[in-house]
Amino acid sequence: MKDLKNILKKRKIVAFLDLEGTQTSHEIIEIGLVKVSLKEDLSIKKEYKGLKLFVLPKKKIGNVVTSLTGLTDNYVKKEGIPFKNALTQIKKYMGSDYEKSLFFTYGNQDGVMFIKSYEENKDASFTDARFMASHCYDLSKFFSIYFSGKDGNPISLEKLANSLNVKYRGNAHDALIDAYALLDVYKAYLEKKELVADNYRQSLSNKNSFPKCIKRLIQDLNNNKSVTLEQFKKYIEEELK
Repeated sequence: MKDLKNILKKRKIVAFLDLEGTQTSHEIIEIGLVKVSLKEDLSIKKEYKGLKLFVLPKKKIGNVVTSLTGLTDNYVKKEGIPFKNALTQIKKYMGSDYEKSLFFTYGNQDGVMFIKSYEENKDASFTDARFMASHCYDLSKFFSIYFSGKDGNPISLEKLANSLNVKYRGNAHDALIDAYALLDVYKAYLEKKELVADNYRQSLSNKNSFPKCIKRLIQDLNNNKSVTLEQFKKYIEEELK
């Protein structure tokens, strides 16, 4: 909880953001955004209706992205709006909370994509693109403390949601659905403390940042084995051989 408070810095409004982008130029082609207000305990006070936008890229979407998202060049050309208009729509959606909000993402590429899109669309506002890029906060860094895969590697949003028994509100790789999933994961983290603790214990066993002797002790504890000073000394001796 203290870590979240440090991240939020007393903000009362945050937005959960997900972007889909082109394969090579990394331009934004889809935006999903959900604004929420927070209570004092950081739980959700109000969830606003989400915003979904398709954005016209200058370059081709790419087969890999089309396979993953179902979005095609023709569809985005038909449904999309210019990047400069998308920035305006984000500001309009956030209203008076825009300048004091934080945009939670899952992964460190979302902020970069605002700059990549600007580089291909110089008619857009660089100030607005830079603002969005600098106000994105990658929640995967926060959740990776408590949830990790094999060898301590970060896990996908889908696997994180599964770990917290969070059901998607639709199909993954839809920007708005993924934004909702991140919001629901945030809520589950606050509400399911015992489940978070269980995953945290397992995560500690998976991390490679610990010395081998410490990792073995944690694994013993997670396997309900007794841990003694003598056992700790033995593990250290084995590690030093």
